[in-house]
Amino acid sequence: MMIQIREYENFSPLHESKKYENLRFVKKTWGGEYTLDVNDYQKTGGKPLKGFILIGKDSGKAIALTYLNSDGTESKYLWVPYFAGYINKNMRGDISSIKISPYKNWLSQPENEKKLEEFLDGFEESLEKEKTENEKTVSLQAQKDLDLILDMYNINSGIKKFEKADKDNEWRAILENGFIVIIKKRSSEDLVGEFRIYPKELSEVPYIEIKTEKNHEGFNFRRPGEYAIQRRIGMTDLKKDPVSLYLFKNITGLQEYKDEKSLLDYFESILRSEDTSYQMSDDSRSYQRGESQRKEIDLVSKLLEDFLTSKKIEEIYTKNRNK
Repeated sequence: MMIQIREYENFSPLHESKKYENLRFVKKTWGGEYTLDVNDYQKTGGKPLKGFILIGKDSGKAIALTYLNSDGTESKYLWVPYFAGYINKNMRGDISSIKISPYKNWLSQPENEKKLEEFLDGFEESLEKEKTENEKTVSLQAQKDLDLILDMYNINSGIKKFEKADKDNEWRAILENGFIVIIKKRSSEDLVGEFRIYPKELSEVPYIEIKTEKNHEGFNFRRPGEYAIQRRIGMTDLKKDPVSLYLFKNITGLQEYKDEKSLLDYFESILRSEDTSYQMSDDSRSYQRGESQRKEIDLVSKLLEDFLTSKKIEEIYTKNRNK
């Protein structure tokens, strides 16, 4: 028996092309077989979602593939007969993917190949359009977040330039005072994005990082030659924490005498309230509280060296510990 072998040039360019290799939910094998991951939302009782290849209809002999356009309407159906390849279902009986084979009598026909290309092109365009529209929406929201931060922390400077940064979900703002602010915002639903403030230029130090993610709220302060200082407080609580406020003003160059005075007053208050007996306690919580307070005293003492001599700090330490 003679086996017919197809000539190489008779294979469709679609089977050889890498055009769709990065397209979401579309996989192409070396042999030219396409696997389309699909969402059979009607059988699951869900709603059609943007960004997915959807099962629009199933006649029992063929399925209609579709996707949602940016305005929420369905695309033109691509009818794919069952014999075009293989229909894969999950344990619930929902169609999870279809394989369109170059060895079945469907894709080999030029008009069907064209229909598949048009469908995939349209799906790809819809994803790009959705991404562009989402980025525009998130960008506008990120600018509002930046205005909020500048106002909240009394940074009196206009925005000179606002642009998309190199990384996904990040924007770069250049302020008129020379500050550079990186805003990270995953979606417009994020209440407020995350920020990194660079007083001079994009470098490792100095900078301020403001994290707003739930359960990870706080500030990271980086100064030259020092380890990062973390303060786990809410973004609206900066002015309530003398240490965070001093570091913020110090790094941004907005430091005033009142900030130094506030830090010094705080130092004296925690010295007077320190209970050194925790070192002899068998209670783990008491010991942890004592250790935490001791670390706070050491931190503030180090910061005071920015504007006080070691001798002066020692005098303040001795004076308040004796009270």
